[in-house]
This record gives sequence, structure tokens and C-alpha cells, in this order.
Amino acid sequence: MQLSNSDIRTLRVLCWCLATGIPILLTGLIYITVGNSIFEVSESRLVAITTITSTYGFTMTGFVAAIGAYLLSLGSKVSFNFWKNGGNLKVFFHLYAAALFLLFACFISSLLLLAVFNNALLYVAMWSALITSILYLAALVFVAIKQTL
Repeated sequence: MQLSNSDIRTLRVLCWCLATGIPILLTGLIYITVGNSIFEVSESRLVAITTITSTYGFTMTGFVAAIGAYLLSLGSKVSFNFWKNGGNLKVFFHLYAAALFLLFACFISSLLLLAVFNNALLYVAMWSALITSILYLAALVFVAIKQTL
């Protein structure tokens, strides 16, 4: 399917609006409804949670890089060239960059939470970035699987 320049522009904007909007909306919604009462986590558990989350963000960045390398290795495949010539590759790289952005946000928010401690807003922001990054990673895996068929 050939995407027009207008379609590509719309999908790029949608990709970045969702990548920034979902975590902000989730953070705001959870923080407004629950507030500081969500932050009843002991310091040792908080250290464990933030360590796991920062490791997730850092490790999944390598996974995303592997997906990109894999898709680029399909360059000689007819279906990939059809997909690339249709403008889909431009949209994919924005999805790719947004996933990296979310993983970076997850990593940074968990590191900041380790440094600050007892900050309910950072705690909720970390979980919001984590949830949204999982959604974007699922989209990337879906695209990669579709290209192999």
C-alpha cells in the first residue's frame, strides 16, 4: 500500500503524540485519583523495583536495536522493498524512535527515583513510561513479524 506524504505526516504526528501523551495522561490520571497514597513502598522494595525497571529500559534498547537491524537485513526481500517504497519505512522509524524515547524515559525516571526516593509523581511516571514502552515494543514486534511472512 502506497502512503501519501500526508498519510506519512499524520502517522508520524500520531506516533509521537501517543508516545508523549499516553504517559502524561496516565501519570496525571493515576496521580490525581490516587495521589500520595500509592507511595507506600518500603525503601528496599523501591530500590528493587527501580533497579529492575532501569535494567528493563537499558536492555530493551538493545532489543529494539536488534529489531531494526533485522528489518534492515531484509532489504533484498521483495515484500520489504514494496513496504519501503510505499513509505512505510519512514513511519516505522518514527515508531522505532518513539520506542527508544519511551525506554529512555523509563530508564531516566527510575534512576531519578533512586536518587530522590519518596516521590510519588516520579513513581507513577516511571510506571506510565514502562506501560507505554511495552505497547510500543509490541507494535515493533508485530511489524517485524509481519515482514517475515
